[in-house]
Amino acid sequence: FLTVELRARSGKNDEARKLLDKLKKAHGDSGEYRYALGVLNEKLGDYPAALETYREATTRDPGNVDAFFRLGYLLDLYGEEADEANEEAITAYEACVKIHPIHTNAVINLGILYEDRERYHHAIKCYETVLDLFPNHERARLYLLDAYASTRMFYDKDQEKKADRHSQVLKI
Repeated sequence: FLTVELRARSGKNDEARKLLDKLKKAHGDSGEYRYALGVLNEKLGDYPAALETYREATTRDPGNVDAFFRLGYLLDLYGEEADEANEEAITAYEACVKIHPIHTNAVINLGILYEDRERYHHAIKCYETVLDLFPNHERARLYLLDAYASTRMFYDKDQEKKADRHSQVLKI
């Protein structure tokens, strides 16, 4: 299956398809097969099919960290309904993070999605987890500082309304 993935990622889609066709009879129901098919579908630009095959791969093989990561990644980028897709992406990344070894990019992407949902303390935990493992990780350090700053932000709607009214009066 690794050969199929490598062929697909290097643009040799016909070779990857032929290998998958050979493996289908013996392994067509396996999570590994579904993951490899998802990689091929993704490289061909068929994102709905890739999402479906990644979902099948995670159902058939709950320990397939790569399938969970790709599922979360594609849902985040190409999900059809933003809220539902983002929630499913969060669920996929959370499942990915529970599998060892920890997928660093999944933890960072999960933190970003938490920040988008204004769950800053969860995001901070994600970034701190990455920095515990990799103290020199630049992106995690940058995102951690942003998440900390977000917890200290204060937005006063009444003050903003007063400023808007004052600005309108001055325009008149």
